[in-house]
Amino acid sequence: MCLCAVPVLITELAHPRQRGTVGSLFGSFFFLGAIVSAWATFGTLHILSSWSWQIPTLMQILPAVIQASLIMVVPELPRWLVKMGRNAEAKNFFATYHANGIEDDELALLEYTELDYIRTGPNRKRLFITLMVALFAQWSGNGIVSYCFVPVLQSAGINGGLQIFNWLMVILASLFVDKVGRRKLFLGSSIGMLVTLIAVAICNERFLATGNKSAGYCMILFLFLFNGAYDFAYSPLPTLYTAEIHPFDLRAKEVSISFASAFGFGLFNQYVNPIALEAITWKYYVVFIAIVACQLPIIYFIFPETKGLTVKEVRPPVQRQKASMESVHVAENV
Repeated sequence: MCLCAVPVLITELAHPRQRGTVGSLFGSFFFLGAIVSAWATFGTLHILSSWSWQIPTLMQILPAVIQASLIMVVPELPRWLVKMGRNAEAKNFFATYHANGIEDDELALLEYTELDYIRTGPNRKRLFITLMVALFAQWSGNGIVSYCFVPVLQSAGINGGLQIFNWLMVILASLFVDKVGRRKLFLGSSIGMLVTLIAVAICNERFLATGNKSAGYCMILFLFLFNGAYDFAYSPLPTLYTAEIHPFDLRAKEVSISFASAFGFGLFNQYVNPIALEAITWKYYVVFIAIVACQLPIIYFIFPETKGLTVKEVRPPVQRQKASMESVHVAENV
């Protein structure tokens, strides 16, 4: 429930100028939690009692208690407030969080007047983009890389640090979201994954054919680079981007569909990848190389850019009508 609700809340709560960075940082906290979890379980590994698993389990209560104690101070979504007829509260929301409490601020008034916008257009295009983002996030080779990465690192004497590396990469990417734009991050990430995945396949083939340790170490290097390329877009952007491209009445539903689809695609990775990798070894990488190659034209021709736009102004390419850019200029100058 939180995974579906939080991206929608962040999209509305963040200032238009900061929405990309704030929304992307949300994804980075997955790795922060993974870091704490990994080191907590590692620290209790040698306890010779049931406390070895009870301590990490009990630690998970603390974030839930903090969330439950602070949830009452979280504001309600302004679009929901308008839908419920609580217009004054919705107007106050924009003044408080987007205009430093100034109720007659130009940006706050503009965002409030956009709430009654009647949304029409090709929502099937939005659904297609949602499914593609979920598919790319799961079927870009990250599943097969994760499956083989841990034993490779263990055989090389490298442990720990991977989640920290991922976390730092997501934070770095979050700082560029509103400077570079979503499309460029998606494209750059996919190109990086394509190049590194090809290199991983070549190194894996050489290592299996010759047992050359240099090929194995090169494979480790490119596995790290692949993770870095993946983290630059497909860790911070999917939830943010899905929430941005949908109107209010569809946003929560589509974010839920995005997570459900991602988990469904993830089941494939969990059950099929080990069998296929054992059967055809390095050749299985070619499947994901082809998938990543197909991502590039889909992203380039179909994915809309949301940088600098209010949530209302985002349109898939087929719905790009002549729309006023007044709110964009206001958001950039506030």
